[in-house]
Amino acid sequence: MADEHPAEQYVNDVLAGRIVACKLVRQACQRHVDDLARGYKRGICFDPDEGDRAIQFFRHLKHSKGKWAGEEFVLEGWQQFILWSLFGWMRDDTGKRRFREGYIEVARKNGKSTMLAGIGLFGLLADRESGAEIYTLGTKLDQARIIHAQAVR
Repeated sequence: MADEHPAEQYVNDVLAGRIVACKLVRQACQRHVDDLARGYKRGICFDPDEGDRAIQFFRHLKHSKGKWAGEEFVLEGWQQFILWSLFGWMRDDTGKRRFREGYIEVARKNGKSTMLAGIGLFGLLADRESGAEIYTLGTKLDQARIIHAQAVR
């Protein structure tokens, strides 16, 4: 489908087995599809434009170090799915985001620090919900500072 959003394409490819994914990723993709069909019964709805706002925000960010330094941050399908899900699902009763927290586990050297710094910046600067508080955690202080340093750059 030519008009399919890259995040939607990712979901479809995971569920069809065209992208190898672990059980939790497959379940997240299936939950997304199931909630599109029946989420209204639970008081949730998906606003693809809201999800896409977060994705489009990344077009304004640049890599700050390494071989991609200075280059635009182009999100992969899996990254777009994460943002689409976190920021696109809304609660009918309040109009606010369904997800208040997200757990993202990614292998080393896959751009997670840069992506998480971008999510933090979006939440702080461009999200429509007031009172944003952005936290970064690590097993050591130096580790927790990595994302903060990325956001500053």
